[in-house]
Amino acid sequence: MLVKNIMKRDVATCTTNITVRDAAKKLSSGHVGCLVVTDNGSVKGIVTKSDVVRCLAERKDIDLCRAGDIMGKSIKSCTPEMSDQEAARMLSDNRIKRLPVISDGKLEGVISISELVPALNKDVEEISALFWK
Repeated sequence: MLVKNIMKRDVATCTTNITVRDAAKKLSSGHVGCLVVTDNGSVKGIVTKSDVVRCLAERKDIDLCRAGDIMGKSIKSCTPEMSDQEAARMLSDNRIKRLPVISDGKLEGVISISELVPALNKDVEEISALFWK
């Protein structure tokens, strides 16, 4: 199955200059695990709930600290045409939970473990059905 068939297209985003407090509110109100940080349509990083917790644990001022200060900057991404198995392998190899889906430099969606596990289970069921007809 291809990433484009299972990814979430409605992506929660923010800019690098949003405060950590506002990022936390956006994460909470949107019931999402991450915000993709963009600048002029280009993906610059990802802010996760863990990043916000780390900021609080380090006693940083969440009204002065910005998303750009706490975001993960080493971005791994996938394309809409990538297989679900390849995306799962990227998540596992990099020990991450989410991948931005980028096509021609444009953010198209996000794929996470939550979308991949059911898709991979379906793949296994389809393969099993071939052998147990």
